[in-house]
Parts: sequence; C-alpha cells; structure tokens
Amino acid sequence: NYSPAPTVNRSFTVNQAVLTITANNASKVYGAANPGFTASYSGWVNGDTPAVVSGLSLTTTATTGSGVGTYPITGSGASAANYTINYAAGTLTVTRAGLTITANNASRMYGAANPTFTASYLGLLNGDTPAVVSGLSLATTATTGSNVGTYPITGSGATAANYTIGYAAGTLTVTQAALTAPYVSGATAAAPMVITYGDSWSPTYLGATAGAGICMFSVDSQTYFQTEPWNTTARLSPPESLPYTYTFHVAQLGNGNWQGNVVDPLVGDLAVNYTAY
Repeated sequence: NYSPAPTVNRSFTVNQAVLTITANNASKVYGAANPGFTASYSGWVNGDTPAVVSGLSLTTTATTGSGVGTYPITGSGASAANYTINYAAGTLTVTRAGLTITANNASRMYGAANPTFTASYLGLLNGDTPAVVSGLSLATTATTGSNVGTYPITGSGATAANYTIGYAAGTLTVTQAALTAPYVSGATAAAPMVITYGDSWSPTYLGATAGAGICMFSVDSQTYFQTEPWNTTARLSPPESLPYTYTFHVAQLGNGNWQGNVVDPLVGDLAVNYTAY
C-alpha cells in the first residue's frame, strides 16, 4: 500500500574525547641526575592504551645542582588521533644527600692545652666545599689536666642546606710530657761545695716538676731516691784520702704523665769537695 521512503543522508561529527595526562610524582637525592619520569592517563575509551599517544615529553626545571625542595614535572608535545590532551603537573622532590664529618686525629703532651681540631668531609657533591657547612663544633672530654691516654674528638652542631649530616669521632692522644732535668743547689763542677768530712748534707732540688715522680741523684756508687718535698739528708762517706770531690748526676724519674729524663753524666755534673776535719 506504500511506496518506499526516499533515502535521507545525514552528517555526524565525532568529536575528540578528552584525555588527561598526569605526570607522576618522583624524587631524587641532591646531586643525583633526574630520574626517568612517567605519567598516568585518564579518559581512555574503546580500550585504547598509552600506545596511541606519541610525542609525550615530561620535564622539570630541576637540574643535578638544584637544591633540596620541590619542582614541577610538566608534560608537553603529546598527540593522539582521537583525543584532546590536557596535562596535570607532578612534583619532583629533591631530598638531602648524606654528608659524614670525621674529626681528624690529634695529639698533644700532658699538661698542654688542646690543639685546634679539624675535620674531613665525605659526601660533598656538585663542587661543594666545607664552606657550605656552618655551626660545626669539635670537642673532646680531655682537659689540660687529663692523664696520658686517648680521648674521643666528637663533632656536633653542623648544618648544611642540602645535606643530612652524620659524625665520626676522631682520637686525641695525650702523650707524656718531657721533663727538664733538675739540678742540686749550692754546687757546680766549677765551684764545688765544701763540706767537712763526717757532716751530712741535704740536697735541694731545683727545676724538679711537682707531681712528676721521684728525684734521684747518684754519687759514685751511691744512689739516693727522694720523693716530694725532696729533702732527704744524704750522708756521704768519702775515702780516707782527702780532699775528695764527688760528682753528682741528677734526674727525675717521671711517671705515667711525665717522661723521665736521663742525664748524661758528662753534662751538668755537680761537685761537693770534702775536706778533712
């Protein structure tokens, strides 16, 4: 009862779908090269995958030398036939690098002031020098009166904008102090003391160091050891043939903190000239 309807032509416009490319967050340590950046995609249709996208570039303003902080990761240059592409930035976080400050070993003699301590640095990057470090304090438990031995040298208080700081201790070695040889008053080799035969004599030590151990003097085959205050009386027994001159050798023996001195018998001899009654 009807004739066929006429053919009708219509035009359809297929618009591009919206695809959002988001740069994934990333991190790196100060001084390291930037990592390879990646992205996430939102808006796929019809089972499409990232393989349909070409030309994507993901970049940041951060370089190897950029300091600790956050930097944008941005996308650009991508194209896909059926999509209008939008971008969302990610964040690159630059973290602190590790820096180890090691106190250098040092030494001093007992009784001396501590030296100025120094340090070595391991982990400086990008041409950085110790000048980037501030507030470093190097200290030891040893004082001027500390005994011979070893004591730690420790660091503290240091800061540096791009570094997490760790410390390694050094060692302060306190060595024995050198003693100056004492001498006995009242007699010299050039002008010996005159004492009558049979009299006793109490030598007085000059130049001896308090707290540095026993003083000793030897005369011929006789040796006398004296502790502080070094006032032992020495009764010498010269031979019958008078006058007779004794030659004295004087030393202080030292202790844990003091290095005993050895007196050359040919140097600094002292004399007492014994005469008859």
